[in-house]
Amino acid sequence: MESPANYCRYLRGKNAYGTLEGGDKPFLNFDPASSTYWCLLTMGPVGPDSQPAHITTCGNEKRKCYTVPKVDKEG
Repeated sequence: MESPANYCRYLRGKNAYGTLEGGDKPFLNFDPASSTYWCLLTMGPVGPDSQPAHITTCGNEKRKCYTVPKVDKEG
């Protein structure tokens, strides 16, 4: 699955099969079929707005808790 254009800075994913995907974002797995997602703000499966933490919903700028990812300018 291709990386979404937007995702929350506090979204994290874990793949049950132990693969690291996401390139420079190894803790954000882009396979919604086999990944578990959680929010770093709540440390649980829902965000501060009580909505599910998932790659398909946490990239939505309409969510009040959405935070733009920090851009690393090294290189």
